[in-house]
Amino acid sequence: MLPLMFTIAVANHKGGVGKTYSALRLATEFAQRGQRALLIDADAQAHATLYLLGMDAPVGERGDLSYILDGRRIGELVVHIGDGFDLLPSSLRVAEMDMRLAVDSGRRDQRLMRALQLVESDYDFVVVDCPPALSLVTMNCLAAADVVVAPVNLTNFALHGLRQFLDWLEQFRQEGIVRAQLLAVLPTFYDGRQRADRDGLIELHNSGLPLMDPIPRRTGIEGLVASRVAGQPLRDSSEPAVAAAYEAAADRLMRARAEALAEVAG
Repeated sequence: MLPLMFTIAVANHKGGVGKTYSALRLATEFAQRGQRALLIDADAQAHATLYLLGMDAPVGERGDLSYILDGRRIGELVVHIGDGFDLLPSSLRVAEMDMRLAVDSGRRDQRLMRALQLVESDYDFVVVDCPPALSLVTMNCLAAADVVVAPVNLTNFALHGLRQFLDWLEQFRQEGIVRAQLLAVLPTFYDGRQRADRDGLIELHNSGLPLMDPIPRRTGIEGLVASRVAGQPLRDSSEPAVAAAYEAAADRLMRARAEALAEVAG
C-alpha cells in the first residue's frame, strides 16, 4: 500500500520567524483543497492551539501531544476544527515531554513517528509546528516527518540561526536518527522596500539552499488568525499577496507528496 500521509515539519530553532503562522496557513490551504489535514502543535507555548480554539479554551482538558507518552492514541486527542482539518493540541504539559523522553528506555526519538503510523490512513497531510529549540521533542517531530520547511526572517541573527539548525539536521540525518530532509527554506516577513530584507534574500539565494517564494510582511496578524468563525479554517481575504505566497508554498508541498508517491509506486 502506498504511504498516503505526507508529514511536514515546520521547524527552526530560532523563535519569531513565523513558524506557527506558516504551519496554520499550510494546514488550512490543504484543507481548503479537499485534503485531510492534521496540524500538530508541538510547541508548549500552544500558540496554534490558542489561535484555533480561542484564548479561553480549556487547553489540555481533552489531552494534548504529551499524552502519546501515556499510550493515548492521536485519534483520541484530536480536535475537529473544520472540514478536513483536525488539530492535535498543545499545552504547558508538553514542556515536560523532554524530561520524560530523557529517561525513556525505548526509542525515545520515535514516539511521535509510531503514534502517527496508527493514523496514516486518516490524513493526506500532517503539518507539525515544531518548538523553537533543539530538543527531544523537536527530534521526535523531525523523525516523524518526510520533509522540513524552515521559515526564516531575513535578519543576520535569524540567518545565522538557520545555518546552525540545518547543520544539526544534517548531523542527525547522517546518524540515521532523523529521516526528514530539507524541502525548502521559507523566507518570511519580507519587505522589498527594506535594504536589509533584499540583502538577506540575496544571501539566501547565494547559499544554494532550496527556497520557496518569500512571504510578504503582513499586518494585523493576531486579528487575522483569530478571525476564524463558526468552525471554518483560517481564511484571509485582506492580504492577497500573503495568501498567494502560501498558496504557492502549498503547491510546492503537494507536488513533493505526488513525487514521493510516484517514487514509491515506480
